Amino acid sequence: MRLGICSALAIAALTTAALAEPLLFVGGPNGIVMVGSPTTGNFHPAAICGGAINSMVANGGELLLGDTAGIIYRFDPALGLITSSFQVPGDAAALAIHDGKLLVGTSQGQVHLVDLASTSVVSTRSVQFGDVRAMKVVGDTLFAGGHSTMVYKAGAESGPFTFLTACGGQVNSMTMGPTELLLGTVTGVVYRIDPGTGAYYGTFQGAEGQSGLVMHGPVLLAAAPDGTIRRQNAQTGAVLATFESSITVRGMALVTPRCVPDMNGDGALNLADFGSFQTVYALGDMRADVNADGVLSLSDFGMFQTLFAAGCAQ
Repeated sequence: MRLGICSALAIAALTTAALAEPLLFVGGPNGIVMVGSPTTGNFHPAAICGGAINSMVANGGELLLGDTAGIIYRFDPALGLITSSFQVPGDAAALAIHDGKLLVGTSQGQVHLVDLASTSVVSTRSVQFGDVRAMKVVGDTLFAGGHSTMVYKAGAESGPFTFLTACGGQVNSMTMGPTELLLGTVTGVVYRIDPGTGAYYGTFQGAEGQSGLVMHGPVLLAAAPDGTIRRQNAQTGAVLATFESSITVRGMALVTPRCVPDMNGDGALNLADFGSFQTVYALGDMRADVNADGVLSLSDFGMFQTLFAAGCAQ
């Protein structure tokens, strides 16, 4: 069954742009995922999932979406398809990735470690005296914060959470700059934190609360709940550009989609990719549904040849 709503032309555009610039995805409670450029905006629909999107994170070329019921949707931007879904306990208020494993934070203060191959919960840890509304993995360290205003750190996949800092606002989002942990809050203040000690580097005031923060190179991208996306100086908060996504935003992520005709993922287009395509097609693997119509047919062979001839951006 086809769950995505990307057209074949949009998929081709995603494919040829894949290696040139990452794509900016946002999603919210209406279940719609929008995609645009992190430098110019120009958002358009990418997919619809069955739940209210609460969080999102990139896992290589894949986008993972968490909803308020704890359902995790796996979205392939290159195909424009939600390929599968599974459920974890809680409300999936925050998502993070470490070494291909998914971390799911809940507003009840739990963090689940999920093996994506089996979609099973490997372990669950609790954050003392707090909820989890935002997470970020830096190296092998997991940072977690919430509306309690407190921020904790722990080993990415194991170990207890220890208190790092408390800020003056309810933490709603976070990202890692070149040297600083950036915390977005409900009131719009962004806190710049030393990730090692929790000491303040400074703050700046945004126009409204931040429901998503990501770094695009040295530039901070900040999403407001009303769908406004701002490119900002990560130290001063100076606004460099403003875009409108046209939806209520609860999650935001940058993704570099895989190159569709590079079926074996070796970074080169050659005859081996034709063999890989034939194999996944014979197995009924939806990665072979390159025209994104939800079924495997001879038209996928034609689209594969077209995309292969077009190549991938370098």
